[in-house]
Amino acid sequence: MKINGHTRMAAVVANPIKHSLSPFIHNFTFDWTEENGVYLAWEIPAEHLAECVANVRNLGMYGINLSMPFKSAVLDFVDEQSEEVRLIGAANTIVDSQGKLVAYNTYGRGFFESLKPYEFQMRGKILTIIGGGGAAIAIIAQAALLGAKKINVLARPSASFEPLQHRLTALSVRTGIRIELISLSERFRLQSLLDESALLVNATSV
Repeated sequence: MKINGHTRMAAVVANPIKHSLSPFIHNFTFDWTEENGVYLAWEIPAEHLAECVANVRNLGMYGINLSMPFKSAVLDFVDEQSEEVRLIGAANTIVDSQGKLVAYNTYGRGFFESLKPYEFQMRGKILTIIGGGGAAIAIIAQAALLGAKKINVLARPSASFEPLQHRLTALSVRTGIRIELISLSERFRLQSLLDESALLVNATSV
């Protein structure tokens, strides 16, 4: 990889982030595609977030990726939010689009993009997903935006179960898609849920 006056930057921004493999992955891709770019990891305090986001525009960057704890806080410093970000309330990517800083959440988009080689379409079909964390919420929101018929969410009965129910109810109201939360303790229902589903996703750490 050669760095010169035409090299553009991208970065992942979080705290902590120095352990991240993202620079290795993205710089390998820049090199492989012969793109004149460099990808860095910026570990910043929260009080520098606004300035960091402004630099996407000020420095002519490709953009930045966000990880914890900035995925929601960053929304205060952008000009526009994509449809999925407005639904989820969290972003992982900021880009400069003709002078406007736009926030995206690419987890759900990227997941369904990976299914295109299999000619899978979510519209009109039922999704069953295990887990209720950030990745799961992004996939659920994207499935709803893609016109899923129904979404079954399986989660462990824990302190986070009721807050997850409220969040899924809000998503259901805003998208008009039926989203049902089922406890993983209801094992007798699992087979019937799988029988009706076109897609099963494991969004847990297991």
